[in-house]
Amino acid sequence: MISTRRTLAGALPRRRRLLRLGLCGAPRCDRAYVDTSRNAGRQFCSTACQNRVKAAAFRARHTNDPT
Repeated sequence: MISTRRTLAGALPRRRRLLRLGLCGAPRCDRAYVDTSRNAGRQFCSTACQNRVKAAAFRARHTNDPT
């Protein structure tokens, strides 16, 4: 993991490195990413991880739905 962060750290100027590096918010993912969004709001390493987390949350909300 540390070598991944070092590799990613070379992708941005020094002053922004710490602000733009992140770890994926998915429970079973340990990937790091460089946040290139304008507002630095990225939470997941890929759309696959994001979709997996959001689908699980949807299923959890609707599991006991009386409808």
